[in-house]
Amino acid sequence: MEQTYWLGRKRASAANARIAGSSEARLAHLELAGRYSVKAAGCAPPAPAPAPSAEPRVRLELRQSEAGEPDSFGRVRAAAVWLARAGGDGGDGGDGE
Repeated sequence: MEQTYWLGRKRASAANARIAGSSEARLAHLELAGRYSVKAAGCAPPAPAPAPSAEPRVRLELRQSEAGEPDSFGRVRAAAVWLARAGGDGGDGGDGE
C-alpha cells in the first residue's frame, strides 16, 4: 500500500515536470520524482532468495554524499540556475534580466 502511494507521487511529479514553465521547475519536479521512486523501491517486498545454483546477482547501492561534496539537490539547483541563465527559456535565472 505504501509503495502504491510513493509511485503515485512519482507519477504526479513527473506529470508536473512535463507542464513546468521553466527549466528550474522541471528539474525540481524530476528530482522529487526520483526521490519518490527511491522511497517506493524501499517499500517493495524483499526479493526471494536465489536458488543455490543460480549465478550471483549484481547489487547496486546508492552512493552516499561524501564530506565536502554538495548534496544532489544542490547540484540539481545549480544546474537549473545555469540552464535558466544560458537557455533563455523564459526563466529569469535570478539575474534580474
